[in-house]
Amino acid sequence: MQMLGVIGWTIDAVANLTLRQVTDAYDAKVLNDWDQTSSIACGIANVSGIMVSYMSKKRVRPRDMTDFHPYRKKKRRGMIVQPEDIGVLRMVGNALMGR
Repeated sequence: MQMLGVIGWTIDAVANLTLRQVTDAYDAKVLNDWDQTSSIACGIANVSGIMVSYMSKKRVRPRDMTDFHPYRKKKRRGMIVQPEDIGVLRMVGNALMGR
């Protein structure tokens, strides 16, 4: 019942839907709300950081939306090499070297 209130639906609106469909709609609504909130918080923090950097010598790093979002993880940059990938990398390297 609480999920329907968050989504803004009534019991009659979900009569033909499954629990999974209602849960997916709820998750999408919550993620959308947090996306908006974290974007606003990120903008405020970045403007504040620009002002601090401008007024003093202190350097403030820019913030990302995922720093304020409780459900989204920050994307990693680069490639993470797993131990089982070493053989493939050796094979590619040997092929490039003509061995």
